[in-house]
Amino acid sequence: MLDPEIRQKGESQEDYVRRISRFPTVHPDTILHVIFPTVNQLALRHIKVWANPAFPEAFPTSDRNGNTIFNPENITPKEFANWVVEKNMFEVWIALGEKVSPSAELFIELVLGKTDNPAHSAKTKANKGRYAKEKEAVLKVAKRLWEENETLTIADITLHDDINITTKPNGKNFSEGTLREWIKDLAPSNKPGRRKNK
Repeated sequence: MLDPEIRQKGESQEDYVRRISRFPTVHPDTILHVIFPTVNQLALRHIKVWANPAFPEAFPTSDRNGNTIFNPENITPKEFANWVVEKNMFEVWIALGEKVSPSAELFIELVLGKTDNPAHSAKTKANKGRYAKEKEAVLKVAKRLWEENETLTIADITLHDDINITTKPNGKNFSEGTLREWIKDLAPSNKPGRRKNK
């Protein structure tokens, strides 16, 4: 692997995000392109300017052409992810006319989901509540489907049309992994005791 920060041949976007989220430090451009993927260079330049006070060595001041005076230092994914959450940068990104990518959400969850910091865990819990209404709707439908047919698997439920009517506020479907995480505890196959014969 010549450059581990570059997406490798045959590597899915999700696998790439999972891999680099475990790196101790990454180049600022790598982290920007994972969290804020865009072709709109003006929007990206705004993010760099706003990140400068928090990370002056990673996002040095640049001239009006976007050229920096010196090479930026690497940054820890956790520090940058914390900054994104604390400053509500996804809301800012949306205000700039951009969409928050699923890989950006995955990266933040992977990096911050492993913390034992109680101050941060309150933030991540609050952040997970942003889809509370949608999660409740999905759970209600899953419960009804399993009451109608206990033989349905978790995969059957996550792919069911009735479940996929519920979408994110931006109109995109929730990932199969998210739906699985939400409904797995309702599954009859996860109940204690011996399974019923089919």
